Amino acid sequence: MTTLIIVALLSSATPDTLTLEQSYHEATENHPLRLQIAVQRSIADLQIDNLGVAYLPSLTLRGQAVYHSDVAEIAIPGASTSISQPPQDQYKIALGVDQLIYDGGVTSDLKSLERLRSDLESGKVEVELHKVREQVNSAYFGVLLFDAQLENIALIEADLSAKLRRVESLVDNGAALQTDADVLAAELISVEQQRVEAQANRQATVRILAELLGRPLDPETVLVLPDVEAPMGEIGRDRPEYRLFETGKASLLSRTSLSTSRLRPKLSLFAETAVGRPPGLNFFETDFKPFYSAGVRFTWSPWNWSKARRERSILGLEAELVDAEEELFSRQIRIAVQQDLSDIRKYQELLERDDQAVALRNRIAKNAGSQLENGVITATDYLIERNAASRASLTRSIHEIQLERAKVNYLTTIGR
Repeated sequence: MTTLIIVALLSSATPDTLTLEQSYHEATENHPLRLQIAVQRSIADLQIDNLGVAYLPSLTLRGQAVYHSDVAEIAIPGASTSISQPPQDQYKIALGVDQLIYDGGVTSDLKSLERLRSDLESGKVEVELHKVREQVNSAYFGVLLFDAQLENIALIEADLSAKLRRVESLVDNGAALQTDADVLAAELISVEQQRVEAQANRQATVRILAELLGRPLDPETVLVLPDVEAPMGEIGRDRPEYRLFETGKASLLSRTSLSTSRLRPKLSLFAETAVGRPPGLNFFETDFKPFYSAGVRFTWSPWNWSKARRERSILGLEAELVDAEEELFSRQIRIAVQQDLSDIRKYQELLERDDQAVALRNRIAKNAGSQLENGVITATDYLIERNAASRASLTRSIHEIQLERAKVNYLTTIGR
């Protein structure tokens, strides 16, 4: 008894529901490309850490052995002693330390450029993820259209079944022809075939949506028709492509700054402790001895044969290309928005007429049903009116879904 109660409760449980906003969230969060954003940020952090090493002391161990064919020789005329000459073979092993003090801003510009490179790669991923929303729209509203078709078919089946039972009763009583019952039975089989086909198409679309969400989706899940309030006529710059264009232009500015920074002077400190023969500049010492040296190093290459100027010119031309691409994209968005707004207005007007058509067709079909039961018309005549009413009802449901989809397409187009 307890088992039967549990089974009954489970069978009558409310099915899961899914909203379009929830579908967007799951599809983008579970998309394989989403991982690339975190990976790109980790790569950028490591690259920036490596660039920061430029301002840390660098240790260098150096060694050399040199043989000179000629060395300094000092002879003092009339002196009783001679000054020994430096050895022709010289050796040195040294540990040097270099500390960068100022590099003209090159390291800072390279860090900024690396961050922007990471933002560019992440921006490309965001653009691809935005396209996923369009795929979700197609699958989500596809399921809703099949749901509307199945709901309409269920009403037709119920109506035909009721009419068939009534006509069969009339046939048994000799008040109607068997042909009328056969026509209704044949039509009922046709409607059942339509239901089987619609259910198969719905299941296939649900599987596509499940693949986009990255998780299994119960075929009985109820998809909620969104009620969208679209800000008509607004475009703005909310699309991820616009952020990608801005990042690209910022990257070009950073590269221009880097080209200028490389022309600035560089300043660093250095120190070296070593053991050698001769030690340092004491060329007349013939034994191995320790020594050290320290100082400041200044380098500047102000002339690079106009290479920096040409690089800035190239970057300026690349910026013009980005501006042209952005203008082309904006034009495409404006065209798409006009199409979306046109669709919204079209479905709004169609729905106003659908309400009138459904009311009239249902009244006609109801009257035809009474005439069929009273033997005034045949089953074929009734089906003509019944199918017309069903088509009107289904058309209204489809237009309602298409209106919401047009609104969603509009919001997707403008990046909301």
